[in-house]
Amino acid sequence: IATLMALVLRRGGILLHAASVVVDGGAVVAVGASGRGKTTLCQRLHDTFLNEEFAFLAPTGPDGAWQVHWYAQERGPAAERPAVLPLARVCLLSPTRSRTALRAATNAEALTVLHAASLWVPGVPPALQLGAMEGLLRNFAPSWLEHDLRSSVDQLIDVLRSPT
Repeated sequence: IATLMALVLRRGGILLHAASVVVDGGAVVAVGASGRGKTTLCQRLHDTFLNEEFAFLAPTGPDGAWQVHWYAQERGPAAERPAVLPLARVCLLSPTRSRTALRAATNAEALTVLHAASLWVPGVPPALQLGAMEGLLRNFAPSWLEHDLRSSVDQLIDVLRSPT
């Protein structure tokens, strides 16, 4: 994990306490405070989840495209997955759970959530990680994910596929 952390930080990325799932070949990263549903989301999407603890995001793809670098946990994916996947979407987990939907988030809201979910590495200047967050938000419009547990898994995946 330390090697992966160093690689991501050196390449202008960020380390987040987040859940990651695969939707249509890309990684959807769900970020939120404890109790917002990261593990529940992964349990519901058990056939497509990557990791329920950490997401390592960095602009390491072709032409600086953002990618998700992940590692297997004890409760790893049900099937083999590439170690690096293109980042498809960044979702902020909403406390609202009365429906399953995406709604636009402001960059200020996203920075607040990303800042709280970031792993701050001793010796790494905070400005470096804040710059990476801003770079991420220049490339991805943040969305709030409202996740009602009564919705079907198919509906949840359809929402994650939909444009913001």
